[in-house]
Amino acid sequence: MSITDLGQYLPLQPNNALLTAWPTGFTLNSNGYKYAWIFQAQTNAPITAVAFRVNTVTAAGTFELRIETVSGTDGSPTGVLASANANGFVNVTTAGVKEVVLAASHTPAPGDVLAVVVVCGSPGNIVVSRGSLLDNNGFPYQNDFTSAWNAVKYYSLGVAAIALKTTSGYTVNPLMCVYNVQVNTAFHMDTSPDEIGNKILLPFSCRVTGFQCMVNFALAGRTMDVILYAADGTVLTSHRPDNAKLSSSTGSRTISMQFPNSVVLDAHTPYYLAMRPAQAASIYVYTMSFADIPGLVNSCPYGQNFTYVQRTDAGAWTEVAENIHQLFPVINGIDLGSSGGAAGMSRGRTVMG
Repeated sequence: MSITDLGQYLPLQPNNALLTAWPTGFTLNSNGYKYAWIFQAQTNAPITAVAFRVNTVTAAGTFELRIETVSGTDGSPTGVLASANANGFVNVTTAGVKEVVLAASHTPAPGDVLAVVVVCGSPGNIVVSRGSLLDNNGFPYQNDFTSAWNAVKYYSLGVAAIALKTTSGYTVNPLMCVYNVQVNTAFHMDTSPDEIGNKILLPFSCRVTGFQCMVNFALAGRTMDVILYAADGTVLTSHRPDNAKLSSSTGSRTISMQFPNSVVLDAHTPYYLAMRPAQAASIYVYTMSFADIPGLVNSCPYGQNFTYVQRTDAGAWTEVAENIHQLFPVINGIDLGSSGGAAGMSRGRTVMG
């Protein structure tokens, strides 16, 4: 067994990680207004429910969710259900992620282009999340309807604010990821917790060279240690960003940095990647919460591989199963034969270079 060099650095993270808030959404406030997410089916697993995110609620109402076919002429939803009874209804009274169970499941063929359409009932006034948008041209995309479907179809940067549930539960679709809120936590070396991160459990062995995270240092001079631990608490590598080289302005920012040495992680073996503030003054960090819908975290890329953890004074780790912290490993090598195990590798083996 050996690690194959990828020739590049890959952050292992969900598609819409490193966002501190959902972008502005689309308002559904008149009977018949619609918003749609157009995507491609990955498998033939029967779709039994769909989750979508609501930014705000001005007036409660009942909304229909439909799985429709897509026009081969203009790429808009056709108004025709993809199969009989592939729709459902939800009464929306609060913001957050809403699950709509379909009256009958829809079984797509892999590669089918479909639309998830939310239709405004009366009364009702909500803002649905749209994910990260660019201008038209791209796939998957999103679209809105007031009196007709918009000619501009918004490319969604590989992220849509929906998730599909099949007979096996919520499953990963690399083009979709939806969570309820981005939790903003202020902490420092004397708070409880004083260390926040993720438990990592990967199905393959890989070489970790660095990390990527979202953080707000608030003021100049504040920094943190980013530490990679083995399950027994052994420090495998760590790095403290040089605060003299970091912006002194308030605001969240993405940091991508290298560790002083690379570490090989074994498949199916737990590790902990954590942040620990280096001073008694707060920094601010971010966590994605999927807690609205049980099992929704499994729809997130790497949702089964990263689990939020925290601890105080180097004590035992506490896990929050429906959360993922915004701190992820960067890899540049993988064991192409490790999916069935990592025989012959030592746990947390440290290598130079």
